[in-house]
Amino acid sequence: MFATHFLDFQQPVNLLTVRFPNGSNLDSYIGHAAGICVAIFAFLNGYGLTASLESKTSKLTKFLYLLKKGLVFLLEYWFIVFTLFLPFFLASGNTMDVSLFFRTLIGYNGIHGFAWYVWFFLIVLVLSPFLPYLFPKKAHWSIGLLIAYVPLTMAVVVWTLLDKADAYDAYRGYSIHFISVLGGVAFYRYGIFDKARALLGRAKLDRWWLYLIVSLAGLAVMAVVRKGLVAPFALIPVLFLAVSLFEGRSVPKWLDFIPSWLGKLSMPLWFIHYAFFAGYVNQIVPLFDFASNARVGVVIVLLALAMCVPVALAYHFIFVGVRRLVAYKCMGSSPAPR
Repeated sequence: MFATHFLDFQQPVNLLTVRFPNGSNLDSYIGHAAGICVAIFAFLNGYGLTASLESKTSKLTKFLYLLKKGLVFLLEYWFIVFTLFLPFFLASGNTMDVSLFFRTLIGYNGIHGFAWYVWFFLIVLVLSPFLPYLFPKKAHWSIGLLIAYVPLTMAVVVWTLLDKADAYDAYRGYSIHFISVLGGVAFYRYGIFDKARALLGRAKLDRWWLYLIVSLAGLAVMAVVRKGLVAPFALIPVLFLAVSLFEGRSVPKWLDFIPSWLGKLSMPLWFIHYAFFAGYVNQIVPLFDFASNARVGVVIVLLALAMCVPVALAYHFIFVGVRRLVAYKCMGSSPAPR
């Protein structure tokens, strides 16, 4: 997420990198490959929501789960955008009218440029009870994958026909992310991780190093082709690598600690790191220039991450504390520890 925004989305001018005759550079390719993060996030949304909904026994519990999920997600976003970004927005001389306020609430062309995932996620929540019907349980898992990725063929056609129409870039991107959501639903419905690994195991190919090689190859193709259409495919070996390394293994606590907390902070970090790219924030505090002074891509990314994590942790604990306090006041008893 940080790499794709700093190295591909808005690359520092004074970046020290390997430059190629065609005008591109090594860091831009790395940044574009890192853009797979959104597709992975969308895939995990489809996988996780399907798993959670199928564990519920009634339509009411499913509805209440989705309602709570959406409200908590929105409240966390509102908490960050109105306490962190709105003060900078107003202090830099901007004004907020009613239209801008409501657009900011749903993340659509509001004051936060990276908040588009808010309304995208809300749409996924609304559709999530119906998406499993696309994947009949009795069908073979290969049919499920075919159903999930058939829209990709349509996206290829649209992408080709509208390749010069920049106005459609965002809509094509959203279609790719939704295909990734469908991929997540299919993988859960058919237990594809377990079945594919069992099949590979019989061929003695269920090896983390093989998944790593295929993952690097997929990311390399994505970096060179520079089309989001590769992402729904490139993410599969990456996730197989993660499952192979962590599932069913006794992972040392120190190794599991960092990714587990980065997972918990993923959405706060998504919202908070926009401060480096928001013009109205940098008008007052030049965060982007400060990070860019490091000049080396990986150092810039790590520096920005190191600056954002403490802020994300503070927002996380404050938000969790407020939720527990509200639950305590409403229910009259201390909520179960998270």
